[in-house]
Amino acid sequence: MGVALSLQAPGAAALDGDKVLLRGNASVGYDSNIFHVADGLTLPPEVGGPNESDIYYGLGAGVHADLPISRQTIRLDASATKYWYVHFKQLDYTGYGASGAWDWRVGNDWYGTLSAGVTQALTTYSSSIGFFLPSLYKNYNTLIDVHNALTPRWDLEASIAQSYVRYNEPVQEVNNFNSSTYLVAARYTSPAGPVTGAQLSFQRGESPNQPPLGVAFFDNNWEQYTLSALLDWPLTGHSRLAGNIGYTFHTQASAVAGQGDFNGPSGNLTYTYYFSGRTVFRVNLYDVRGAVTEFDATYTKTVGIGVSASYELTGKTTLQANLGASRISFLGQNLTTAEQRKDELYVAGVGASYQATRTLSFAASLSYQPRFSNVQFGSYHSTVAVLSGSIQF
Repeated sequence: MGVALSLQAPGAAALDGDKVLLRGNASVGYDSNIFHVADGLTLPPEVGGPNESDIYYGLGAGVHADLPISRQTIRLDASATKYWYVHFKQLDYTGYGASGAWDWRVGNDWYGTLSAGVTQALTTYSSSIGFFLPSLYKNYNTLIDVHNALTPRWDLEASIAQSYVRYNEPVQEVNNFNSSTYLVAARYTSPAGPVTGAQLSFQRGESPNQPPLGVAFFDNNWEQYTLSALLDWPLTGHSRLAGNIGYTFHTQASAVAGQGDFNGPSGNLTYTYYFSGRTVFRVNLYDVRGAVTEFDATYTKTVGIGVSASYELTGKTTLQANLGASRISFLGQNLTTAEQRKDELYVAGVGASYQATRTLSFAASLSYQPRFSNVQFGSYHSTVAVLSGSIQF
C-alpha cells in the first residue's frame, strides 16, 4: 500500500557544514488496491466500495539538527506530513515523527547511543484475508547502546531496545504490542579488514490487551533467545558479504505444555557487488520466525530473497530496480482440521531519483505487489506508484 511513505524527506542528511537543516516534501501516489481486497471479492459499500483504488497527496515539513558538543553529538529530528485521499477520505491522516539521540563517548574506549522517539503512521500490510482496514498507530521507542573498544581489534556491545505500539482506534487496541530486546555482542576486526563476531539476544513480546493464559489457549506474552554469528566480509575488491546466521529458541505458555514453543535457524545475509563506481547490485536472503496466536498456527516461518540494482546514469540521476519473493508458512499447533496457511508475496519495482540542485530533488517509483495464498480469499494484487519532491535548506 502506498501510504506509509517516509516521514523524512529524501536526502535529509545534513548538508556539508550544516548544523540545522529545514526540509519540505510533497508527493502524489496511486494505489490500485488500498484495502488489499482479495481476488474474487468486492469491497463493501460501507467502506467506500466497490471502488478499490485511490489517489492521495502528501505535504510535509521537518527539521533536523546535528549539534556537536566536544566529543559528543546531539541529533534531533521532527517532521510531519499530511495525507489527503481523493475517494477514501476516511483515510486522511497526519503522519509524524520526533526523535532525539545522544552519540556519547567517554575516553577512548567507551562510546554508544541513547535515543528515544515516536512515530505516527498508517498500517500498510496485514495478514488478514478478504480485505483489511488500514489503521493509524503510534510507535514509541527507546534505545540504550553501549560499546567498549577492548582492544584496537575487539569491540564489545550491550544494548536495550524497547518499543510500544499503540493503535488510535479503540476497536484496534487489541493489537497493541510491547517488545523488549536485550543484546550482547563481540566483534573482531582482522588485519585484512573482515569483521567477525557473535551475538546473543533475548526478546520479550507482550499483547497487553489480549486475554492471558487461563482465559485463552495461549498466553499473551512470549520470550525468545537467538544466538548468531555476525559477519561483514569484503570478499573481493568489488564485493562484500554482511549479516548474521543464527538459531532461535521461542517459548510461549499454552494450555497444553510445549504447544506454544518452537525453534529453528534464523538469519539475514546481504551480498553486495560493485560493478563500477556507478552500478551496485545486491542480493538479500533471510529466514525469520515469529509468533502468532491463530487457531491453525502458533508461529510463522518467513523465507525470502530480494534482489536490487542501482545505476548512476548521470551525476544527478540514479535509476533503481528491485525484485523480491518470500514465503510465509503458518506452522506449529493446528487446532483445526484445515490445511495450514501458506502465503507467497512478490514485489517487482522500478524507480528513479533526480538531484536537480544542491537543495532540490525529485523521485518516482512504480511497484507491483501480489500475494498468493492456499486459503480462500487470501490472494490479492496491488500496483503502487509514487511521485515526490523535496527541498532542504
